[in-house]
Amino acid sequence: MEREVPMAWINSTAVRQLLVSPLFLLLFAAYAHAQPQGEPEESGDEAPETIVVTASRIPVASEQAGASFTVLDEEYLDRRQALTVEELLRGTPGVAVSRSGVLGSLSQVRMRGAEANHTLVLMDGIEIGDPALGGELDFSHFLAANLRRIEIVRGPLSALWGSDAVAGAINLISTPEEFGRSLKTSAEAGQFNTRRGALNGSASGDGWGVGVSVDHLSSDGQNISRSGDEADGYRNNTGHVVARFDPSGRVSLRVIARRSQSESQYDATSFLSGVPADSDSSTKRTHTVAGLQGSATTSGGRWTHRASLTHTGSENHNFASGSEIGETSGDKLHLSYQSTFLLPRFARNNGDEGVSPSITVGLGHEREDYLQRAAASFFGDPNRDLSTRSTEALAEFRLDTRGDWAAAAALRFDRNSDYDDAVSWRVSVLKHLGLGTALHAAYGIGVKNPTFIERFGYFSNFIGNPDLIPESSRGWELGVRYGSRTGTLAGSITWFSERLEDEINGFVFDPSSGGFTAGNRPGTSLRRGLELQGQASILPRLTLYGAYTWLRSREPAPGDTMVQELRRPRHSGSLNAHYEIADPAIGINLHLAYTGEQPDIFYPPWPNPSRRVSLDSFLLASLTASWQSTSRVRWHIRAENLGDTRFEEVYGFRGPGRSIHLGVQFSFFEEADGN
Repeated sequence: MEREVPMAWINSTAVRQLLVSPLFLLLFAAYAHAQPQGEPEESGDEAPETIVVTASRIPVASEQAGASFTVLDEEYLDRRQALTVEELLRGTPGVAVSRSGVLGSLSQVRMRGAEANHTLVLMDGIEIGDPALGGELDFSHFLAANLRRIEIVRGPLSALWGSDAVAGAINLISTPEEFGRSLKTSAEAGQFNTRRGALNGSASGDGWGVGVSVDHLSSDGQNISRSGDEADGYRNNTGHVVARFDPSGRVSLRVIARRSQSESQYDATSFLSGVPADSDSSTKRTHTVAGLQGSATTSGGRWTHRASLTHTGSENHNFASGSEIGETSGDKLHLSYQSTFLLPRFARNNGDEGVSPSITVGLGHEREDYLQRAAASFFGDPNRDLSTRSTEALAEFRLDTRGDWAAAAALRFDRNSDYDDAVSWRVSVLKHLGLGTALHAAYGIGVKNPTFIERFGYFSNFIGNPDLIPESSRGWELGVRYGSRTGTLAGSITWFSERLEDEINGFVFDPSSGGFTAGNRPGTSLRRGLELQGQASILPRLTLYGAYTWLRSREPAPGDTMVQELRRPRHSGSLNAHYEIADPAIGINLHLAYTGEQPDIFYPPWPNPSRRVSLDSFLLASLTASWQSTSRVRWHIRAENLGDTRFEEVYGFRGPGRSIHLGVQFSFFEEADGN
């Protein structure tokens, strides 16, 4: 049965349509155009080297990374002009986004069919998952302004980054390569009284640089529920500071701080219908991230030391009819040290570039605190003050042969105050086949510890289970990637398979309370799929980017059957086209994101049992046009959900309709860093 999956994928209507789409025809044409005729020419501009910092414990060139990844660079982010990060992630390979309604509603990101808390989220290398939200990051509150790039690395990464990286990692990078001196302001206004404003600046000198930004986003919003006409508004204020100090050529210090305060209105679930209905409900959040990172190089540049002290904290206050009904807060403090030594290069044959081995070892300690406050009731006392501690030790060994092959092996040991010791490991290999083509493979195992909420959470219809045990995962991937010498064409295709044991099910009915709890599911959850992505610059002013994911994510069900996991579409993808009309005065960017049919669960009023439901497929289109009217002034107009598509990503929660926004950016001055 399993061996028939690829043929079923090829025969599917969605894939047949994709293969004959203009995107793939253009990619094929570009591929044919990019192939060398006879001997390769020495002339022509070569594509700049891309460094990936999340696929290994040390930065590696993208052509040497033995993992599947996607990089959204600063140019792509600027063309999209997206409000939040979740908009940018939608449609990327292997990623499924579920937003519970409109702007500011809870947004979960699932990678390769795993749970939302199986993906580690970093900001400049700092873990930023909300400790009071099960370690997840609610992507709806992370504004996209001032991000330099986003790295998405897929596959089991627990051996590199710990328990939260069972399915992969997302790194939001805000630190610029050069600070320079600049001062910019921007403003945007749109339908539903949506307003965005920002002020950011940077300064630099001999051996130092600092950047500061302040962002505001507010909207009267749209209605989440299917009935009624009450709009659910949103407000977000974010401040961000990043500074770099280089007292010498061997020592570097970096300070990062970010604080976000937001308030979102929502419609609570009605006990009469089982779906959201207009209500006076809201949540106020504060999310804080701070980090001090230092590095030093010794032994003529062959030995690098890195140390960091980071803190992530959050507070979440829930209100109903103007009165506070509950509070959760969490803090995570992490101290780490890492040492990388470049071993002497050795040559396999006379005249070759040789092999570059390196070994990285690291130690870390983490303390996580969780607080929960609410009124006691018949079901029990929800008030909790909890903490866990963990210690980590890791090692990664790499062999890199420029332009030929690369291999890596990582081993990690975790000791946790609440669980048994755990060992994770990962191996990867990459082989260049010539003509810009490379084959890569990876295999890894890891564990995911239960969250505070899964163990001790207490809500209106959920009570945690303190007896949960960690989930365990193992998986592999095999892929091939291509990149032309000039960078005009790039693409990859990856096949993956993963198995999850002791999966935690957060919808287990508890007869003693009449509500739900969490429990470890017996059996094995299976996930496998195919990821494609490609980029082509066929015409001088036209750039295309396309992605597609076929996913089969199944979990055990009663009667020794397997069913598709909730909120995991089997088919998803995106197409982005950018055209420069008059370089670089006018640019037009069209983005299409497709989400296929997917299952969800509906809890009707008591005593009716829960039942699985189907969420319809949908296509979201956004269009952004920008105009550089002067050297200092840039205008843009952005239309979201251009077709005014009615859709739901969580049953009963309506997604936002069409909206149009007009914005302007003014640069007072901008100078490159001359240091």
